[in-house]
Amino acid sequence: MEWQQLEYFNVVAQTEHFTKAAEQLSIAQPTLSRSISKLESELGVPLFERKGRQVILNRYGRLFYERTAKVLNEMEEAKRELSDLIHPHRGSISFAFLKSLGASSVPKLVHAFLQEYPNVQFQIFENATNIMLDQLQTGEIDFCMSSVTESRAGIQWEYLWKDELYAYVPDTHSFGSRQVLSISELAHESFIALKKGYGSRTIFDQLFEEAEIVPNITFEGEEFLTVIGFVAAHLGVALLPEIKGVDLRGIKKIKLKEDTASRVIGIAWNKDKYLTPVAKKFQEFLIQYFKDHHTGRTMKKIACLHAHYSNISYIEKTLPFANCMHFVDPGLVHRVTTDPKFAAESAAEEVEKQLKWMEECSADAILLTCTNYIALLPEAFTSDVPIIKIDEPYFRRICEIEEPQLIVFTNPETVEGTMKRLDEFAFYQNVKIKVRPVVIEGAFELVMTGNLEKYKQKVKHVLHELIKEHNTVVSVAQLSMVEAAAEVSDRIVTPLQPLAEEVRKTIIRS
Repeated sequence: MEWQQLEYFNVVAQTEHFTKAAEQLSIAQPTLSRSISKLESELGVPLFERKGRQVILNRYGRLFYERTAKVLNEMEEAKRELSDLIHPHRGSISFAFLKSLGASSVPKLVHAFLQEYPNVQFQIFENATNIMLDQLQTGEIDFCMSSVTESRAGIQWEYLWKDELYAYVPDTHSFGSRQVLSISELAHESFIALKKGYGSRTIFDQLFEEAEIVPNITFEGEEFLTVIGFVAAHLGVALLPEIKGVDLRGIKKIKLKEDTASRVIGIAWNKDKYLTPVAKKFQEFLIQYFKDHHTGRTMKKIACLHAHYSNISYIEKTLPFANCMHFVDPGLVHRVTTDPKFAAESAAEEVEKQLKWMEECSADAILLTCTNYIALLPEAFTSDVPIIKIDEPYFRRICEIEEPQLIVFTNPETVEGTMKRLDEFAFYQNVKIKVRPVVIEGAFELVMTGNLEKYKQKVKHVLHELIKEHNTVVSVAQLSMVEAAAEVSDRIVTPLQPLAEEVRKTIIRS
């Protein structure tokens, strides 16, 4: 029995038609028929009942299909897991959320995540809570972000934050001057509510049930904007959480007296469903992101030491969650590389002085973006502030790749030191890497003289040629090359991709 026979059998069982199955498999129908006949002969039983052009599984076929479908699914899952291990920072995430979160919270979250993991694709859904939980149970989505109003078997929730509910009334309403209202005072109002199945509607129903009041619901909608529009048109009042980015002219938002007038927002997932490595990273990122944004935490301070001003914009874009303070000293590297009288020991002392001074700026961590500074820093140097060396998370990413790699440089002065540190890093990680450096001749001078557009075009041209000529992984070693790399291919590895994750972990521990 061959593996291909099982695949053919499963497609015929699903389509119940040899011609359709053959088209789906892109093979000739006689070839498919012979494969199924051979399988039935090997098993010693017929698997289908033939009714004209249609075929239907008999009792033997149903039993065999039930088993083989599981085997094939397990094989697909195994192939997927292996692929995930090879490419742990790529892939797709299916994510559902409440429509009320789609205007602000979710777009900002996804943007922040893609700053760290640019090679991830999202499939997004906006649905009611009950529909999202159905999607989790069927495996259609990886996560949903919703109000925590329902529990189901196999679904696990993680608390994110709490939203107060308010009464929304026309500003000409008799309650328009009130600052606080109770549910009992709203007993005789006409309500515009969300349809059943939405978390806010569940809380609405619970509040009135606790008050032993039957609300007069005159309109039901699926969108917060629709509900607010009906309130503005003087068609009733509504109970909703705070809505950001919505025009509330003509409407008064009033605090509710009841302590239970709130919704809890959480992230849910199916604990029995396989999550890819990148989905797990998104899960961790999302939980930490909203903890940072809803607990009143101040942004952590990162003191960044650069050899060139051009690095500042790259770091600012990569670390939007941190307050970055920038220190630039291009003279030191220039002197080290051009003045033979300036000893390495003297240069190391200068780097230490710079770092000691940066420590006094109340930073939560120090980031070194220049590999020359990193190479000059003595191994024995200690600091009360965590020091992040930009090349270490980059090296870690390189060591995760098993295929041969090209590392592209524009500054030839950094090649020897970077490659030496990479070899040492791989050695201590007990990893063998196949890496070859490539220098783009004449490019770095363009940066130093301010010809950034010419520099970018030169880098793009060389990267295009390398990808076309070599069937291998390409990465760029300098921050100045990141923008050009992103325009050439999202598969080019850059130092910025793993940096944000490293910084986030460091400042959380600090």
